[in-house]
Amino acid sequence: MAPTESRASTALRGRGASPGGGGADELLDQIVFRWDAMNAGGNTGFGPVAWSGGGIDVDELFHVAGPMLRASGEEVRPALIRLQSETEAMLIRRIPWTDPGGGASTVCHALVGPAGLLNPMTCLGLHAWRWRGSRLDLGRVRGEALDRIPESVLVESSDDGLRALDADLARVEIELGGAVAELLRHPGSRFMFLDERADTALPVLWGLYGLLGDSFARRWSFATHDTAESTHLNFVFVGRWAGAAGPNTDRHRSDPRERLGDEADSVATRLVAHHLRGVAAGDGDYAVCAHLAGARRHRPDASLLACARAALTALDRERRRGPRPGDRSADLPGDRPGDRPGPAPADPPVRLGDAELLDALRDPGLSYADTKVLVHKAARRFPGWTPAQQCALRDLVIDEEYFVPRPFAEERIPAAQRGADAAALHDWAVGPLLDHRSDTDAADRLGALLLRFAARTEPEGRAVLREIVALEHPGLPERVWRDLVRAAIPPAVYATPGPVRPQTPPKPQPQPKPQTSPRQQSHPKPQPHPEPQAHPKPAAPPTRTTAPVRTAAPHAKDGWLAFAFLGAALVLLVTLVVVVIAAS
Repeated sequence: MAPTESRASTALRGRGASPGGGGADELLDQIVFRWDAMNAGGNTGFGPVAWSGGGIDVDELFHVAGPMLRASGEEVRPALIRLQSETEAMLIRRIPWTDPGGGASTVCHALVGPAGLLNPMTCLGLHAWRWRGSRLDLGRVRGEALDRIPESVLVESSDDGLRALDADLARVEIELGGAVAELLRHPGSRFMFLDERADTALPVLWGLYGLLGDSFARRWSFATHDTAESTHLNFVFVGRWAGAAGPNTDRHRSDPRERLGDEADSVATRLVAHHLRGVAAGDGDYAVCAHLAGARRHRPDASLLACARAALTALDRERRRGPRPGDRSADLPGDRPGDRPGPAPADPPVRLGDAELLDALRDPGLSYADTKVLVHKAARRFPGWTPAQQCALRDLVIDEEYFVPRPFAEERIPAAQRGADAAALHDWAVGPLLDHRSDTDAADRLGALLLRFAARTEPEGRAVLREIVALEHPGLPERVWRDLVRAAIPPAVYATPGPVRPQTPPKPQPQPKPQTSPRQQSHPKPQPHPEPQAHPKPAAPPTRTTAPVRTAAPHAKDGWLAFAFLGAALVLLVTLVVVVIAAS
């Protein structure tokens, strides 16, 4: 089901406000750049000539993007360009144009909005530039007369564009493999790829993003055709080499059709093969990207090539094993639910807006397989979301209790698998967003949830708790750890309820009477020491018949002390008797 306008209009609603609240579409601004006798700066020349009234600084945007708006060199090709700052992105469609003087020039139509909305996936899907309202007369429009564009219009058009790019991926398998190998060799660099036919840049970029997602460290900025050595661009495609690369840059030039025969080539070729199989199967999200992201999360200090090897090992193992009957967890995360045994969803999601994606995750009727597909979609988009959207997903996961209450009985998901999946979700969607000072509510609600998991008897909840606390950095605040430790310590051991027998000290041994003669009786000898008084017997502890008695109770300790004291007194008494006998 491709999202309709009415449903997609809820996507990414309320940017800057509370996600999930409000019902208005997010609006994007548009700008037209071209040569004009009276541009926005009041000068003759190339610059912004028309824009929407969204309060954007067109002069500043032109200053940043200017070198990429006017193509240099002998050939001028149409190009799609994406630039990104910390929070904003600009998508530009640049086409050849003949200025009023008859000279060769370009005209550019740009969209400006939040980076989470104009993310790489959406931008690549808009490559055909057929969204409603895109057909402006770019050569004539002038002034602040342009409408702002609802994001639902772009989401709808992007779906069609992404389906077209999926269908085109197999054609560029060789070029895609070469580009992936270059990224594995030089992660964090900028690249210039040769595209002599001028028809491989878009599918190669889409394949790179589908394979690597945000595992590629830099922001995804690109130009499908350019010769500018701008540091604002990660990926540039050119029709031919023109001189040496610019000085003092880290841009790597590569013809992606060539092979070096090294390990990077081998790993890249196999990763691309896995990815194309997933695309051919109709997966909405791809297993390669999910495995690579997991490898980088658990091995943050490893190289991109090492993480790719680990992901490839897992992919090969899963492919050899194949899905086991009755074991849904053996399937790849992006498997199409309709291809599995069991009831298929009546309305499987294909491409949802961001807010629509969160709404779908709240559906208690989703199968476990479809829930995993949606979670992987959210993981792919998560880095480009605003903090408010990221917190909305965090709150959803906590409120839905990591999806544990959903039975998924017909799918027979083992408790260990559900625990591992929940911990992986916590690792990127919940733990890093538990702000211990400014947003204590989320941490408190999570702590209460984990305590409920600890108190329950069903294995799923306890498995989730066990896997989350076993993470290297679960992000739990100290008060949550303290409560969990208290819950984990067993209560003090109690004696068996019933009457307690009083403790009676042993009876003292009878003292032997000394044998005396009549002489001694008539003339008794004074005793050197007075006869010690008998020590009173300690009172027996009271008998309890109802309440259990702790084995470490205070009165039990007093009884042992009394017994020890009585024993010492008896020893002293016997010693005195022996002294008296000896003296007589």
